[in-house]
Amino acid sequence: MLDLLGYGLAKNPFTTVPTNVDHWSGRDREREVLLDVYQSVLYGEIGLSEFIILVGEWGSGKTHALEYFRQFVNGERSDMKAKSILVPKVKLGPKVSWLELYRHIVKQQLGRGFFTDVAANFSRLVERCAEDSSNAFEQQEFRRLVRKDPQHFSNSVVSGLAPEDQPYAKLLIEVDKGDEMALNYLTEGRSGLQGIDLPTQINNDYNAVQVLAGILRVMTLPIGDQPPVYRGVHLAIDEAEELLEVKMTEQAEFWFGTRELINRVPERMALLLAFSADVPMLEAIISPAVYDRTTRNNVTFESFTSEDAKEFVRTQLEYCRPQGYTGVQPFHPFTARAVDYILEQTISLVPRKIFLRLRQVLERGIRHEGLRKGEEIDRVLAEEIMLKMGI
Repeated sequence: MLDLLGYGLAKNPFTTVPTNVDHWSGRDREREVLLDVYQSVLYGEIGLSEFIILVGEWGSGKTHALEYFRQFVNGERSDMKAKSILVPKVKLGPKVSWLELYRHIVKQQLGRGFFTDVAANFSRLVERCAEDSSNAFEQQEFRRLVRKDPQHFSNSVVSGLAPEDQPYAKLLIEVDKGDEMALNYLTEGRSGLQGIDLPTQINNDYNAVQVLAGILRVMTLPIGDQPPVYRGVHLAIDEAEELLEVKMTEQAEFWFGTRELINRVPERMALLLAFSADVPMLEAIISPAVYDRTTRNNVTFESFTSEDAKEFVRTQLEYCRPQGYTGVQPFHPFTARAVDYILEQTISLVPRKIFLRLRQVLERGIRHEGLRKGEEIDRVLAEEIMLKMGI
């Protein structure tokens, strides 16, 4: 591991996998569009669900964007009060399936603690609404109703929900009561629930989508005058280009499940799919019935122009400076002309390839060319390194 502090860097700015996900360099337009998507679905905002596709070549910044917004939304300082989930790839098992996606989401992305917290908060919403409705009754009538059924007012609140939401409300209430069977149903898909109209087991794609949609709806559902547990939910699936490599039957099942999820969660959800593929190729594999449900144009991560690439490098270097750093020029430990040359030799100006070239030149300059702390790689040295090393 190189000690970069003497070169004006507190950490390596040229990581080829997303690590500095609390920082955004370049692509201001894409950030603005995605921020609007994440905000627009929230309770209290427009609230209608969004379905968008991110497209761009490998290394163009799609994964970083999704990781950035996942951390941004879920961070303690976020005022969104939403939940963002990022599935790292569409193929999580021997085949692409919504059942595998469901299992990954509920066990690895969310977990048992998440569901117990959601259940506790949801139960409190129901109790508050039940208390509000009970205040409308005279004491004698109140006692009569409670004597007959101690949970009369809570049950009335649940009965007042849309029919498709009632089973999931009951399920969360059972989880809050400590019913291990109810929690295992959610996280393990096991059977055994009594008196709740839900699939017996979560053991196929259809049941997985049905239950996932129901939980997403109810965790973002306002109860009476009470705001929901979460104002919205964001589900992003990365590396969806893997669909190009699977059987047509798997593709068809995936798109059917996607359409079902979109249809079943019409409010307070953002669904984002990221593809490293050309647009014509996407149009060839995406079901028209699904594509018609997109709510915006594709968010395209194109190659940078030379000037934008240079600004991207500058802001990335600036972000990675040690506290209190003052430099002679903004591209230290490179000269501006060295950066120009390296970018000229980079065929596709996307973040991963830019970072790869700069990192190769910097590390070889330090390890093999004796670049001392405080010195800079100029254009001549950059060219020499790239020619010598076949970069």
